[in-house]
Amino acid sequence: VVTADQADNVNAGPQSVPEKFVIIDGERIRLNDIQTIEARQHHVHVTFSGSQKKLRARRGDIVAQTAPSDGIQTHRSWWVARHVAEQLDTSPEGKPTLKVRGDLHVPVARTRIDEVTSWAEEHLRDVSPTKKAAE
Repeated sequence: VVTADQADNVNAGPQSVPEKFVIIDGERIRLNDIQTIEARQHHVHVTFSGSQKKLRARRGDIVAQTAPSDGIQTHRSWWVARHVAEQLDTSPEGKPTLKVRGDLHVPVARTRIDEVTSWAEEHLRDVSPTKKAAE
């Protein structure tokens, strides 16, 4: 039996990693295409490279389909994909943020700063200013 993920990767070669997908509002979306997910009321705004979709879903249901190595929930309303996360930073107001490719700064909740810092130390190259501020 070949799973849908295996069927999509049949010609990908012996050392390739199976592609991951998430289901959002009944739509199957490649996890590598997603950059950020922001929850707003009863919808999520899913950002892709150069586009965004507004879908009726719960952020928690989407995040439950991911692994820590895929990305991080920085705030109750935000999830950031690992492949676009660049570094921990601080806003001009001194609040912790996670800088994302494209110069977006996603908020990091005070209650999540330790978890996001640990995740960044494991998955990102540059863990600068916020780590020092948290110590």
